Amino acid sequence: MRTELVIDALTMAVAARGGHVDGVIFQWLTYYNARQHHSSLGYLSPTEFAQQHQRERKLTLAA
Repeated sequence: MRTELVIDALTMAVAARGGHVDGVIFQWLTYYNARQHHSSLGYLSPTEFAQQHQRERKLTLAA
């Protein structure tokens, strides 16, 4: 069901942009990576998870 909703939303967005798929996909990926929280990442966005990992890595290297 979720996949169908995403496909429908992307189809409408592409139609609204005159058929330019690349811009729609870029916008969706930006949202997905920067804002969408994921349970598998401790309810952080991929961007937040990466930032946390980098901070932890720096602390480990500094120790």
